[in-house]
Amino acid sequence: MIYIRTISITPHVCGFCVKDREGNYNVYLNHGLDKRNAKEALLHEVRHIYGNDLDNTSETVSMIEFQNTVRRLDDETIWQEVNDLGYCDYDSTSTYD
Repeated sequence: MIYIRTISITPHVCGFCVKDREGNYNVYLNHGLDKRNAKEALLHEVRHIYGNDLDNTSETVSMIEFQNTVRRLDDETIWQEVNDLGYCDYDSTSTYD
């Protein structure tokens, strides 16, 4: 399950994701982002989830971020899957199975 929330965080952080003890993914987006930047931040974090980056202990953060950038080729597919889950609006907390 993926939980998506908006929170108040420092302006230079667009978002981040964590995996909880139950194996759910929690994506936190900066509530100060406009819709375009929120979409980009969400895509970035979902690419980390699809890439199993939160379980990757063998790569450096720099390498994980580089690999995540390469995954941008799949953004249209990822965004369609996010929309299929019902995440179309940035204004509220959303939960997906």
